[in-house]
Amino acid sequence: MKKIKYILILLLTIYGVKNYAQQFKFQHYSVEEGLPQSQVYAMIQDSRGLLWIGTKGGGLSKFNGKEFTTFTKEEGLSGDQIYALFEDSKQNIWIGTGNGITHYNGINFTKHPISKKYDIMVSAIAEDHNNVIWAATNAGLYYYEKKQWVAFISNNTKLKYNISCLFVDSTGVIWTGNDNGLFKINEGHVSRYTNKGGLSSNKVRSINELNGELLVGT
Repeated sequence: MKKIKYILILLLTIYGVKNYAQQFKFQHYSVEEGLPQSQVYAMIQDSRGLLWIGTKGGGLSKFNGKEFTTFTKEEGLSGDQIYALFEDSKQNIWIGTGNGITHYNGINFTKHPISKKYDIMVSAIAEDHNNVIWAATNAGLYYYEKKQWVAFISNNTKLKYNISCLFVDSTGVIWTGNDNGLFKINEGHVSRYTNKGGLSSNKVRSINELNGELLVGT
């Protein structure tokens, strides 16, 4: 009798999960629906509920749930290939492109070039607990201070190039990664973690936090 009850409970659980999963509805958006380009590299929802979508060469799109509004270099973007999007604590949108960063204050776009000599690709943007904006780039890690980008100087040469991700955890510690592992930046001190210490791979591509635990995508 107990076995029958267990089987019945299992069937009800599976049936409930199946029915719940069937409630999801997917809506496809592409060029035909208003996106300027079908390859999406970055996306965030801002504090006002708007979706911001970065594309590979088509610029930046804002989606209000009904229609897309697109912004390109003609409107003031640093570039039309968008790799990173971030909303700061003051509700400004920071846009990482294939040629530096653009900042949007809700009215105007303002370019903030990282280098005047080279095109620097920005892969991720974050804000620390001191409200300092950080940028992960193919030329290393930078932070925004006194209206200019300053290169983060580290004795660890493995952190100098091709930074792929960036994250500030709930305690204010900065985490970043590239093909050389995971890096922890705490009050200017840098620690490096690799597959020798437990990572599944040294190629770190994404970082997040769940219930106080760090999640690292490799």
